[in-house]
Amino acid sequence: MAGVVDYTGYAPLSVPNIRDSCSTSPGMRPRSGSIEHESGKARLRRIANRKSTTIVPGARPEKIEPREAMAQLIAHLRFDPDGGLTNLNDEELASGSAQVSKIPAIRKSGLEMMLAVIAVLRAVMNSGYIFHHSSPIIYGYLSSEEYRLAMHESHRQVHVDLPMTALTVAVHLVELSVMIILVLHFLWQGACVVVHFQNKDKKYLHVSRAFWTYLPMIQTFSAIRALAYVHPNLIKKNAKNFSLHEQAARAILERFLRVDREESTPELLLEGFARIMIQHKHKDEDEETRLEHASEYVNMTEYGAVQSLMSSLTAHGAAELMTMVKEENGSKAATPRTPGNPDGDDQFFVCGNLDPSALGVGWRLSLLVLAEHMGFLFIAFAALCLGFVAVLVKLCHAVVIFTAPEPESETLHLLFWAACFTNQIMSIAAVQQLLMWRVQVFVFGGSDATISREEAFVIQIYLAHLMEKVWQSQALGFSQKLTISLTLDDDNLQKLIVEEDFHQKAACTVAVSRFMTDQGHDSRSIIAEWVRGTEAKAARV
Repeated sequence: MAGVVDYTGYAPLSVPNIRDSCSTSPGMRPRSGSIEHESGKARLRRIANRKSTTIVPGARPEKIEPREAMAQLIAHLRFDPDGGLTNLNDEELASGSAQVSKIPAIRKSGLEMMLAVIAVLRAVMNSGYIFHHSSPIIYGYLSSEEYRLAMHESHRQVHVDLPMTALTVAVHLVELSVMIILVLHFLWQGACVVVHFQNKDKKYLHVSRAFWTYLPMIQTFSAIRALAYVHPNLIKKNAKNFSLHEQAARAILERFLRVDREESTPELLLEGFARIMIQHKHKDEDEETRLEHASEYVNMTEYGAVQSLMSSLTAHGAAELMTMVKEENGSKAATPRTPGNPDGDDQFFVCGNLDPSALGVGWRLSLLVLAEHMGFLFIAFAALCLGFVAVLVKLCHAVVIFTAPEPESETLHLLFWAACFTNQIMSIAAVQQLLMWRVQVFVFGGSDATISREEAFVIQIYLAHLMEKVWQSQALGFSQKLTISLTLDDDNLQKLIVEEDFHQKAACTVAVSRFMTDQGHDSRSIIAEWVRGTEAKAARV
């Protein structure tokens, strides 16, 4: 990624600009096919100079069936090498540059400006409601016997055979504690911005955390949100966060293969594991079978690899393997093939340089896996109980305040409580945060759909640089910058990161459209055709 920040000083790394050798805007990367490709800037010049494109009236492409189109439709997509950050840089968008501005990808509409105001109101309303509503309940319960008796008496209106008074205090204590932590984190980020105001890298890192991490949490937090953790469609994804056993398995593989941690990657470790397994179990099989097993091994997780080694390769077997491979390869010295030395020996991992004793600590890994499973089950059960009790407490409170014979609150106060409760119900599954997380997992998580610690750090740095580009852009006004900071969403990230080849997409979609029309699947709206006019429709026919 161009312009990333290192782990220690947040200073921009000196990375060669790979955008000079490949496409930096939609359609710039050369592709195979019969359609002529052009850079994004060249396409704009062609349009500005009123030159025709390859798709013109009378040059209609052949019909393509959907099954055939599936092999072509995704071919026009690719990821921008630096996530579109260069396309937001005023200097890079000078008249002589080949870059195409992606400012329109993040520019906000009038509706989104209204949503930015609503986002601020939600944060103020939700935090204010929790502070105002929870503090008196906790203080009154702890300091006054009369208050405790009044709470107990009011809960008698609800025919639930549970200690509702104690549950009410517990729920409000959780909400107040977490909200205080979130607000303090938000204020801490603001304080760090002031302290590091002259260091723009650190400054924008804290600004992005404040606006895109803590502010959305303040808007949506309540004890009811614990139910989102055990949502049937999310619980499996949340279980992936318990991945300490994968880190431990990686350490075992590094020790077993005698690979330096700083020079290893999961891909290299799994490749070394696959070589050993092929050498040990499948060396006498035909090439096609070995290819199938190799594909299976390299697509395992580190934990799966260690489990396979422990089940099929004992310490004694590993020693025999090392002796056998030494005899086959001779006594030549092996130079490791690592990310820093890609021209090293391909046989490094099977040249007898193994540590069989690493497999002797497998019981620790099994114990860690058991502990993680138990921990996940405990947290999931606790989240389910907390969310369920929170819903019950708030419903009981609604019954008490709306059915009291002598209302203690005015109508406006009751409506405010109802609005805050509605906001918390809508935020049980915070849709915007979920969509942002999903895009980040898709882009940064890779094929395993899991974000590692290093990838999570890259995401933070990317968002920090994006915040910097937004606030330093001369093409955006203050209101636009503030709105983007408050309402950045998954659509903006997708438009920044994903690029497409205009010609390739147009040729494919037009051909598919012709096929759909001929097959009676015309998706044109009747209302749109009416607006278009009967004369234009007749001319098209």
